[in-house]
Amino acid sequence: MVDEKALVQQCQSGDNGACERLFLHFRQRAYLLALQLTGHKEDALDICQDSFTKVFSKMASFDKKRSFLPWLLTIVRNSAFDVLRQKKKEKTYPLDKAEDLPSTAAGPAEQLEANERKSRLRQALSKLEAGPREIILLKDFHGLSYKDIALVLEVPIGTVMSRLHSARQALKRALEVNE
Repeated sequence: MVDEKALVQQCQSGDNGACERLFLHFRQRAYLLALQLTGHKEDALDICQDSFTKVFSKMASFDKKRSFLPWLLTIVRNSAFDVLRQKKKEKTYPLDKAEDLPSTAAGPAEQLEANERKSRLRQALSKLEAGPREIILLKDFHGLSYKDIALVLEVPIGTVMSRLHSARQALKRALEVNE
């Protein structure tokens, strides 16, 4: 278990080893969000690198009372939206590499069914608008709390709850269309 607050404090003190450990601990989550938002591996890698460069250049001003992950994901999110604005493209976005993950299904039939469910979910999510897709990704794929999502999106917690409810309803409708 990584002591996030201790690593942040060590980074702020100039400990490059702590900065590297912080990067290694959070890089996959940052990359995954960037990939989910942009749909392109190369863009996601660039966004991830750019985001960590920003994080480490602003580390001295980071408020130690805050949680690091929402701050990082806010930077990743903003960088991803900058890239999307620059490219001015609308596409469907791959959401994860769920098909690469081992299935917990007992046999081949259950494994096939699990893979089909994952595929339907990815298709339905890719059909959602960016806002609803993003809030579902932050809550259900990244496991952020309402409070942390509110920090990332810079909205009140009540707004997060309302948007998440609406997003889940839209996802439900999209899944029903795919059946």
